[in-house]
Amino acid sequence: MSLFQHSFPPCASLTIRGTLSLALVWFGLSTHAQVLIPFTPQPESVHISITLDASGNAVTDVTVDLPNPCTEAWDWGTTVRSGTNFQADAKFFARSHNCIQIIWPVSHRYHLGTLAPGRYQFAFHAGGTLVKIVPFTVPDRDSDGDGMSDLQEQAADTNPASANSVLRIHSVQREASGVRIEWQGGTQATQFLQRRSDIGGTNGLWETVFTNPAPTRITNSFVCPPSTRAVEFFRILAVRP
Repeated sequence: MSLFQHSFPPCASLTIRGTLSLALVWFGLSTHAQVLIPFTPQPESVHISITLDASGNAVTDVTVDLPNPCTEAWDWGTTVRSGTNFQADAKFFARSHNCIQIIWPVSHRYHLGTLAPGRYQFAFHAGGTLVKIVPFTVPDRDSDGDGMSDLQEQAADTNPASANSVLRIHSVQREASGVRIEWQGGTQATQFLQRRSDIGGTNGLWETVFTNPAPTRITNSFVCPPSTRAVEFFRILAVRP
């Protein structure tokens, strides 16, 4: 596809006086047709950087080194997301008349939004042609400072933005019928109350003494049957389907 644009014919001169300067002189009022030719940059001329702020908001900065000022970015397009993959399709055009060859960088910023920890990739296209793919990783973090990472809170169905929403054992108390364990968590994860006698060595495995299938209450309790062990350790394991 070709586009046509009318403009005044230029006459370009180049002057070197310590630094490079460019003067464009326009003559007359006559016009001529210019052909706009679709242009696809080479991968080595495309520079992509992806940065994250403390909240996990990601931005992608794309800089394209165009071969001359007569090649332009007409449309940077918008970001399209599919799962962990992002892509953008920009349109570049080169004018048909002669132009001084000088690197002409142009830049654009794409906003990817708030991303959960994990692996992603950004694909940059030009006129429907894939030019460059850049993989990137959003590291795990503890956004609310409650001692559990955002990925752990996602698995437990708790809110990573609230320190009051966390999978946690509140109390362990001995009763006549056994040991009462009270805890809090999310509602859409199955919870497993487990115990063992040795936390530091390799002897013994975690034993599941109670399974609390989702959906659950925010706060829960269970009385473990009496045990002959002198010391016991307990934990809550949460798994989302």
